[in-house]
Amino acid sequence: MTRVDRWQRRCAALLFVALCVSGAAHAATPVELANPGMEPPYYAVNLDNGAISGYLANWWTENSSWAGATVQYSEDNINPHSGSASQKVVVTSVGTGRVQFYQPFQLQAGNIYTASVWLRGTPGTEASLVIQQGSPPYATYIQNSLALTADWQQLTATGYIATNELAYLMVAISTPGTLWADDFALSFAPGSFVPTPRIGPIPTSFFGMHVENFLESQLLNSGFEPPYVSAGVNNPISGSTAVNWYDNSSWGVPNPTVTYSEDTDNPHSGTSSQKVSVQTVPHNTLVQLVQSLTVIPGQTYTFSAWLRGDAEMKVNLVLQDNNTPYTYYADTQVTLTGAWQQFTTPAATVKDTGSLLLMFQAPQAGTFWVDDVQFTDASGAPVSGGVPWPAAKFGTLRLWDSGTSWTSLEPQQGVWNWEPLDIWVAAAEQHGVQDILLTLGQTPPWASANPDDVNYIGAGAPAPPTDNQYWRDYITAVAQRYKGRIRNYEIWNEPNDPTYYTGTVDELAELTAEAYSIIKSVDPGNTVLSPAAYAPGYLSQLLQAGIASNVDMIAYHFYETPPEAAAADIANVNLVMAANGVSAIPLWATEGASGDNTTVPESLAAAYLVRKYLVQLAFGSIRFDWYAWGKATTFCVGTEENDPRVLTEAGRAFGILLNWLHGASLTGASIDSSYTWQIGLTLADGNHALIVWNPNATVPFTIPAALHFVSQHDIFGNATPVEGSSVSIGGSPVLLMSHQQRWR
Repeated sequence: MTRVDRWQRRCAALLFVALCVSGAAHAATPVELANPGMEPPYYAVNLDNGAISGYLANWWTENSSWAGATVQYSEDNINPHSGSASQKVVVTSVGTGRVQFYQPFQLQAGNIYTASVWLRGTPGTEASLVIQQGSPPYATYIQNSLALTADWQQLTATGYIATNELAYLMVAISTPGTLWADDFALSFAPGSFVPTPRIGPIPTSFFGMHVENFLESQLLNSGFEPPYVSAGVNNPISGSTAVNWYDNSSWGVPNPTVTYSEDTDNPHSGTSSQKVSVQTVPHNTLVQLVQSLTVIPGQTYTFSAWLRGDAEMKVNLVLQDNNTPYTYYADTQVTLTGAWQQFTTPAATVKDTGSLLLMFQAPQAGTFWVDDVQFTDASGAPVSGGVPWPAAKFGTLRLWDSGTSWTSLEPQQGVWNWEPLDIWVAAAEQHGVQDILLTLGQTPPWASANPDDVNYIGAGAPAPPTDNQYWRDYITAVAQRYKGRIRNYEIWNEPNDPTYYTGTVDELAELTAEAYSIIKSVDPGNTVLSPAAYAPGYLSQLLQAGIASNVDMIAYHFYETPPEAAAADIANVNLVMAANGVSAIPLWATEGASGDNTTVPESLAAAYLVRKYLVQLAFGSIRFDWYAWGKATTFCVGTEENDPRVLTEAGRAFGILLNWLHGASLTGASIDSSYTWQIGLTLADGNHALIVWNPNATVPFTIPAALHFVSQHDIFGNATPVEGSSVSIGGSPVLLMSHQQRWR
């Protein structure tokens, strides 16, 4: 078990009340599990028409049918860890998720829980021990994993719990193989956590941001120049499209048959044009070559291109909404000849979401070529950067989901597509962003160990490269091209999620070591971050693989609602780091958010965004990057309305938070017994200030007698005088100041 007293804490500064409780000083209390030794009797399991079958130890519950898995359970008496039996689990397929079985129990807040189980199985099979929320959204509170061997191993998972609710003690298997489980144990000891702020100046770089739609407002590769990349859809849809253009024909049943290719014989201009050879177009389908763009709703746009093709072939030029109900704003059918002709859609006013597809549609068989697209506004000027850069002056830009992954930059070996990353770097510099963090990885199909492993970034992207020399060449090219301009590199995004990474921990540790050596050789001042996990158990595996010797900072992702739930998650990360002897390495929260696009009202959304940054400040993260500046999503409150020129309350509140903290120093942080949060500051002008809020209730806050606050400021730009010795606070942070000032 991790010793909590190895996690050194700094209690808050003068005038702040801290809750300093250590779980190490208390004996563990066992949680009584039913049948922890997996002894008989066993009961029959038959789910999903027999895909999930066999016999499971009494008091344990199968929970894999949601994933469409194929698994067989059985009692095994040949080699139990102890007693007369162990649970055998043969996993043929994990379907769309994982195989898992569990037992429910009741959590008690304010404790450190330790769970353990003895496991053996097919060498290399990945297994996890999890304490998971017992109701939606089924949050993972504690987790650890290991690769099985033929011998029994004990897997232990430890972490803080800050909630009273039903939970599941669960074993999960994420890859096919055979597993045996025996001798579960579960206990808890009192333990809490206190803020651990980094006392001193708050750098502007602390305030990081992803920018969701800025690059998508740029028309890229309008001339269909190389490199060309695999269409990568399925057998009837094949060939290669010019980078930044892609096929969108696979929604039909059956799909059209079409082959894309680069043509260098007779481009309209430049070196290449896109050739589209359509063999079949089944009823109610269309061949569609597209590029997505984000524009401003209510504005008027025109789309034109040069085309040639088989005589009398029909092609449609379309501007279509990228979201349901897929409204057509412009739809112009043209008739081709063998000679290049320019065709233009009528001016169209875009409504709704502002998310567009520029589209070439083929409703019939034949061959056509396309080149030199133009996308113009109502005045006829080319649209470039129609979506504005964020109004808030954040300090760090993290590049992920930004068209800058390895598969985007090097779609063919040694053939580079620098345009997207060049645009990002130039825009950041133009708008005074101090630092750029580039997330590396996502393997192009030509380099991938498994080209058939496809995620939304591309074919082969989650797999490691077949040859590490490909990785070394990629890292070298990026680090050299952007020397002095990009100074921060994160090795991989969320490798604990098979959406993004399907290799082993050891392979990832090797890639990290290779990248660290190259990036530092190009510029010793560069900063290398670990692969960014969002599960403490996976971070533990990375650290056990020796990754800490090849990184300058630990990267981690925090998605919690409400934002204060991140406190327990940061505490668990710190426990893992302490257990592996790397507490001195700074923690950079490279991605995170709170809220959603449906259930959170505007005022609460603004509070969530501000509180997210403040919680990370209070618990010592060296930087935090909000995901993302743009419209609200299912996991993130938004900073912009559908019209990206119009900020939400959250977008405006972020700007006010930056104004509050610009040039300020952190003097302390605490949480009192009523769950009121306090952030102590010395402002840029030297005056003392305090940010306070209570996420649970509206409560009176008594102003410390030594502090003479005269004004209070909310996150919406309003200021009122302080009258008396207390103020009423709630879920929206308030800045208390010893002088008058107004922020907008």
